[in-house]
Order: sequence, then structure tokens, then C-alpha cells
Amino acid sequence: MQTRSLPCRRPERTARWSLDGPAATVDSALGVFGDEQVTGKPVGDDLREGKPTALMALTWATAGPEQRDILRAHVGRPDATEPEIAECQDIITALGVPERVEAMIDGRYQQAAPPAA
Repeated sequence: MQTRSLPCRRPERTARWSLDGPAATVDSALGVFGDEQVTGKPVGDDLREGKPTALMALTWATAGPEQRDILRAHVGRPDATEPEIAECQDIITALGVPERVEAMIDGRYQQAAPPAA
């Protein structure tokens, strides 16, 4: 499957739109937490663009009301500042979403891998 790249100003809608395959899921995680020098992709751009990803769907699903207010205020804003992006990253990390996404990626690759001979 491919990711539908629709801009998402309202993070709560992300859960319905996220159609990430394993490669797209890795890309979305790198778009939030990657090293720009390694990926060539500006860190936080996926948050600024409001990309509907599995990472954001899991974040929204587990975030509390105050966390959702912060996410709603910053995600999907092209002018979000570095501190605002960092605040969103902190929420995502505190919720354990990166570990859950990594486990999801591993599971998808295991399902797709042919059995060992």
C-alpha cells in the first residue's frame, strides 16, 4: 500500500487516512526524528506538513486531551517553530510511539519475508 499524502491540519483525522506500508512507515519516522545530515530530509517537516502517517495515527490514538491540544496547535502548520516541533516530538516519544512504530515495521517485514530455507 502507499501512503495517501493529504495535508492534515487536524491530527485526529490521521488515523483514518494512514495507509503506510513498511517503507513509508520508516520514511515517516525519519521525517519526524531522522538526522537531516543522513536523510537529506528536514527534521519535523512531516509534522509541519501534517502528513497522515501511522506514527501520527498512533500518537493521536494514545494522546491525552492536553497533548492533543498541543498537537492540534502545531501539527500541519508550515510556520511551526523548532521549539514547537520539539514539543510534538517530546509528546510522541513520551507516548512510546517510536517503539510501537518500530515493532509494527518489524512485524510487517516479517510477514512479507519469505520463509527461511
